[in-house]
Parts: sequence; structure tokens; C-alpha cells
Amino acid sequence: MYRDRRRNFDYDPNGGPASGTLHADHSRISRAEAIRRGIPVPPPDRLLHGQCNAERGDGNHDHKAPALDTTTQHLAMAWP
Repeated sequence: MYRDRRRNFDYDPNGGPASGTLHADHSRISRAEAIRRGIPVPPPDRLLHGQCNAERGDGNHDHKAPALDTTTQHLAMAWP
């Protein structure tokens, strides 16, 4: 993830001024869920690529994210 949007994987030179920009995201409770519950929306606590944020949507399917799949223990390199 880079501040320079032209270095991010989702940058498209023909995609307009928002192409490749990073997005703020809520990992603990989604903005939509906080609004639904009627509680204050917490500040964002992580960054995502714009494409990843768009695909995430309101977060209702985060449990299906490939990065959270722990069924395999194969790692390309040792990890602490």
C-alpha cells in the first residue's frame, strides 16, 4: 500500500482521480452496522485498497474472505 496512488495495484491511469487511492475502513464494526444499531460510528482503524473496500461492501461477508481461511497451514515462508 502506497501513498502514491499510482503505485497501488488497483491504479488505472484512465480511472479518474480516485483510482488507486487508499480507503479508510472500520474493522471492528462496520459503519453500516453502527448506524443500524443507532450507536456512534467509530473512527476508521485501518486502510484498504479502493478495490478491496468496494468488494468488501458493508462487511456482511467478511467471514468468507480468503485471508481468513485457516484450513490450510501451507505458507510460502516461515512466519512467527
